[in-house]
Amino acid sequence: MADHVLDQPRLRAFGARLLASEVLSDPEPFKSTRCASMARVNWMAENLTQEQIECTTTDAYAAYKVGKKLLGV
Repeated sequence: MADHVLDQPRLRAFGARLLASEVLSDPEPFKSTRCASMARVNWMAENLTQEQIECTTTDAYAAYKVGKKLLGV
């Protein structure tokens, strides 16, 4: 959606945090690097690590903030 709204096709390949750092006026909370362990997370596991929970929560919040900004809400 960001690539169409902002007419920047390069944004299509961005993850939630990188997109937030490009789109939001205060991107600082999302500037930390992506957690390396996230690519191999077993989401069906009964327990997730604290790091996995923090990374996932940050990504979800970044996506929410970007969506809100792009929709003008």
